[in-house]
Amino acid sequence: MNKRASLRTTFYFACVALLAASITSPASTQSRIDKSKDSQDTNTATTGAGCETVRDRFSNRTTVSMPERVIFRSNSPREELSLTVNLASGETAAANRRREIELVFISKSERYRYHEQAEVNFIVNGERVSGGVAYTLGAVPASPLVQEKMQLLLPVEKFLQIINGREVEMRMGQTEITIQRADLEALRRYASCAGLTNR
Repeated sequence: MNKRASLRTTFYFACVALLAASITSPASTQSRIDKSKDSQDTNTATTGAGCETVRDRFSNRTTVSMPERVIFRSNSPREELSLTVNLASGETAAANRRREIELVFISKSERYRYHEQAEVNFIVNGERVSGGVAYTLGAVPASPLVQEKMQLLLPVEKFLQIINGREVEMRMGQTEITIQRADLEALRRYASCAGLTNR
């Protein structure tokens, strides 16, 4: 009797364990599916030669961005200036060229350099090209450097005129730089990747 009772007890607990597994497994599988779906609903990103494309399904907006790159360093005054470029892409290259492109400059310096706004001008192949005004996206005071983000909006055609120059200089506020050939080539790759050069 004791042996048969022991077998019945073992069988009972085995059945309970199997039943618990059958109940919890689908739930955990569904949880993984839900998390995956949430990730897909937010946005999808693809990376090409010179740009990254992010599509937000909820806003139905596709943004084409150039990864941030350092375009200027100075020791006196101490400053590092980086640039990233963003475009809310349209359906065609012609539509894109009617849009404005966003240039975001990220400055890291020992003191505030640009404050609320800064005038931006270019010299392209010896010809002056007005860039307009860059406005602050915020500043983060930190030790030992202050980080400022400045946004400049340019018509796409003017952006293409600038980046296709052989020699390009820029002044933002009191900062003057010569845009190096490697940086111009990176900007041209971005323009091609974003579909701005297809006519």
